[in-house]
Amino acid sequence: MMITKECLIDEIQFLIEEYIDGLSSPFDSFLEEHILASTFYMIQERSKVVGWYVNE
Repeated sequence: MMITKECLIDEIQFLIEEYIDGLSSPFDSFLEEHILASTFYMIQERSKVVGWYVNE
């Protein structure tokens, strides 16, 4: 059974860092504000995390 639940930014910090590292343009305050204003979710199947998504 899959469930989706909201998660804190701390729980996906590693994904944000990976995203920032892959940017071809500089990370700026606009992008930071955009990320901080988003809502993050994780998708779990039983107790295993199988994905994430963001609602901007």
